[in-house]
Amino acid sequence: MLRIGGSGRTATRLCLALALSAGLAGACDLTTTPSQTVNLSAGRTVTSFFATVPVGGEVFFSFTSPRDGFISLTLLELTVNGVGLEKFVNLGLGTPVGTTCLIIDSRTIQSGPSAQFEDIFPAGVYCVRLFDIGELTEPALAAVNIVHPK
Repeated sequence: MLRIGGSGRTATRLCLALALSAGLAGACDLTTTPSQTVNLSAGRTVTSFFATVPVGGEVFFSFTSPRDGFISLTLLELTVNGVGLEKFVNLGLGTPVGTTCLIIDSRTIQSGPSAQFEDIFPAGVYCVRLFDIGELTEPALAAVNIVHPK
């Protein structure tokens, strides 16, 4: 059973996307939590998180990748009051330093179902940072998938 944080349309889409990619269609149990890790296979894990990106601001989420391997990031959806936005934001991968995320690489992207970032990284503690590049006119809820070695 997949347990996905969040609520409403975003959580439903997130769960269905994960379930289909893992061959587990129909295995969704939606609950309200800020983040959740789902075991897709013996070697990969998907960690999902939801965060509100402030106008002109940023948010970040830390995770551990215990082995060398591919890390991919997908901004699944960016919404305001449940309505999807077609705005660009910056999505970056870095290492946590105190209360910030020191970026290794980043991309300016829009939300979508496919990974917008993927590369090979050594084992370590990483963070994902989302920041407004000046297109948001009000805070937006972001749904992000992080696929990394288990």
